[in-house]
Amino acid sequence: MEQVALLSALNPPKWWSRYVNSSQSCVKTKHVDEFYSHINPTNPHIKVTIESEGCIAFLDTKTTRKEDCSIAVSVYRKATNTDRYFDFNSHYHPQHKHLVVGTLMDRAKNILSP
Repeated sequence: MEQVALLSALNPPKWWSRYVNSSQSCVKTKHVDEFYSHINPTNPHIKVTIESEGCIAFLDTKTTRKEDCSIAVSVYRKATNTDRYFDFNSHYHPQHKHLVVGTLMDRAKNILSP
């Protein structure tokens, strides 16, 4: 679906990123409605939605368009996020506890920063 829609678009996005069922793209403001109308009929079971307000959440990042049209990327957390993981004194295997810390460290290293 993506390849067909992206290759056949009159004004394709500058970039398109997808992970499982989340995607993010950069489309010129004047072409947003055109691209939205083009991509949605491609597959009747998949609907693309538009996020606005100058920012969009994608995975663990929040991408914001600044007034000077530059882009800032920061860490994103849902409002329901509690930042709670394993209790150190719990009965989980120690390797699982270490993997949580490793995963958090990998996220911190891999998320773009200004």
